[in-house]
Amino acid sequence: MSSSPAPAAEAPHVVEDCFGIVQLLSDGTVRRSTDYSALPLIGGVPSGLPVEWKDVVYDGAHGLRLRIYRPTSTAGEKLPVIVYFHGGGFCIASYELINFHASALRLAAELPAVVLSADYRLAPEHRLPAALDDAESVFSFLSSQATSYIAGDVAAADEWLAESADFSRVFVAGDSAGGTISHHISVRHGSGDLPLAPLRLAGAVML
Repeated sequence: MSSSPAPAAEAPHVVEDCFGIVQLLSDGTVRRSTDYSALPLIGGVPSGLPVEWKDVVYDGAHGLRLRIYRPTSTAGEKLPVIVYFHGGGFCIASYELINFHASALRLAAELPAVVLSADYRLAPEHRLPAALDDAESVFSFLSSQATSYIAGDVAAADEWLAESADFSRVFVAGDSAGGTISHHISVRHGSGDLPLAPLRLAGAVML
């Protein structure tokens, strides 16, 4: 008695697509690209702004970074701090995208302020509330920086934040998904579930 050969397995196919940047396949795997050319990106970064910037790791366990911007024209001054979360539907983008980088440069120069522009884990590989948990980790990082500064622990404090950040004037901000993250941080802190002392969260800007 002969048996028919088993049908060939169907090759995985795309079931969800986000601008070609993130694709979910029928077998549950995810393809992710760093080519953001499909997005409406601005033409360039404003030149000549008196701002310096650097990248730091705020969560080593997840390899998460943020970019600190500070104006060079206000040396010695204590400036308000803006913690900014980028948009992208919780599934695309990064603080490194030219739009977000340019915006942070302008905020730092024109307000002026110290700006912390943060990345967070993205879906669908990391489902919510991963992004919200990461946002809280950003504030834990900043709170630990404030604690180190007050204690005079030079080794643990970031030099730029120690020199320029006014930890009593911290604002959370973001656009789109980042605006939702800002709302989450505000509500969690306002309800007492996210203590931030010695930071003072002075306001929120949801774009």
